[in-house]
Amino acid sequence: MREMKIGDWLKEGFEAVKSDVIGYALPALIICGVCLTGIGILIVGPLLCGFYYIIFQRMKGQRATTGDLFKGFDVLWDALLAWVFIFAVTFIVGLVPFLGIILSLLAGAPFIFVFPLILERRLSFIDAIKESLQLFKEQWSDLIPFYVVASLVGVAGLLLVGIGVIFTFPIYVYATACLYRDWIGLGAPTINSK
Repeated sequence: MREMKIGDWLKEGFEAVKSDVIGYALPALIICGVCLTGIGILIVGPLLCGFYYIIFQRMKGQRATTGDLFKGFDVLWDALLAWVFIFAVTFIVGLVPFLGIILSLLAGAPFIFVFPLILERRLSFIDAIKESLQLFKEQWSDLIPFYVVASLVGVAGLLLVGIGVIFTFPIYVYATACLYRDWIGLGAPTINSK
């Protein structure tokens, strides 16, 4: 059984963001800005993969810049299709009267590993979804609390007139990257640096 270290991973994310505020806030700002556009929301999946690329590179002690956010486009189709699928599932579940918001949040938990798997292992979106669902099935009782707590931290910045999300969202992504690193492991860089 894998160990769950919610507090440690959130703290690691906080410390990373604190040590390079611009390096994490700027990619988050780009992703948030894209989300505000109608068609732009379709490219959130590749941008998330790019954000994981930045974080994984830094975890490995390698250089990464905000421009590396666009390395997620190297896995464009799988990341885009995964995003559309996950968005559709959580949106549909969110339509349930009274409990929609809570159920929508919980519906995202089984997909927590999808984007790192697409990026790191170069899995197709279907295989990444299957793998993430299998991992979730094995330890759902650990992953749901992690996902809920990390997600609440990620959106807590909305309480600060919305702008705070560019600081809290990177902590969420970093914490999920820690979960992936500790449970699955980081392989060699999978996207060629040019």
